[in-house]
Amino acid sequence: MRLASLFAALSAFATGVVDAREAVMEETSGLPGYTIYRPAQPLEGEARWPIVAWANGSCANLGNSYASLLTEIASHGYFVVAIGPIGEPPKGPPPPRQAVAGTPEEQLRTLVATSGPAPTRPEQLIDAIDWAIAASRAGPFAGRIDPERVAVAGHSCGGLQAIAVSDDPRIDTTIALNSGIFEQPRVKVDKSALDRLHAPIAYFIGGPGDIAYANAEDDFARITKVPVLKANNDFGHGGRLREERGGPTAVWVVRWLDWILKDDAEAGKAFVGPDCGLCREPGWQVERKGLGERR
Repeated sequence: MRLASLFAALSAFATGVVDAREAVMEETSGLPGYTIYRPAQPLEGEARWPIVAWANGSCANLGNSYASLLTEIASHGYFVVAIGPIGEPPKGPPPPRQAVAGTPEEQLRTLVATSGPAPTRPEQLIDAIDWAIAASRAGPFAGRIDPERVAVAGHSCGGLQAIAVSDDPRIDTTIALNSGIFEQPRVKVDKSALDRLHAPIAYFIGGPGDIAYANAEDDFARITKVPVLKANNDFGHGGRLREERGGPTAVWVVRWLDWILKDDAEAGKAFVGPDCGLCREPGWQVERKGLGERR
């Protein structure tokens, strides 16, 4: 067991997100090859923790590669299961991306085509959900996990993995961070997956300089059957997700989860209406379809 982070009475974000608490990052023998993030202790009278299954950028098999973001989510009362064991995270800033000619979208296609097979599979998200639901009924987490509230989420290649399994009827929402579907060899998913969506989906994108920008824009345009949010800020493809507390986007990811998985109407005000909280936040450009009809 490792204490991934301790947050106490923090109010640095002027967005009204509930103060976080101590969260644990750990591996368990019952689920080898995965990393769990959860609150260290339940709060008195707290409801059960919804499940969030997470897939990493680059489809990496490293469960602590997004520890800042996933610890932040868990600290707000979520049971997060990330693909990959706890390993040695990269030290320092990522190496400079190899120069590739073309538009951001063309660069993305080239980089993916030359990066080799993905080390993980979308089906691992389903395995994570299966395990968490079973753990809600027996074992040390029995009665603590909510098997009826489930999200899938991921960054970049992991966002493609999340979308690829979003037709699972148990999934209540999908979050794609700096991601959007395009033809590529690493993840078996194409635009037809958008027609199979049955629950709300949120895209958080890093602006026109994000190599996933055009693909996310196209996804948003195609989605017509479910509520969809697309929020852009000029953070680039990394989305600043590895910053302390998951960076600026984490605030809105938590609010989205609170709204969809915990029926928190106050959190929903961040996304609904002409004067929505995220709409008023400096730097964000927000587009929505169908969200006002959800609640």
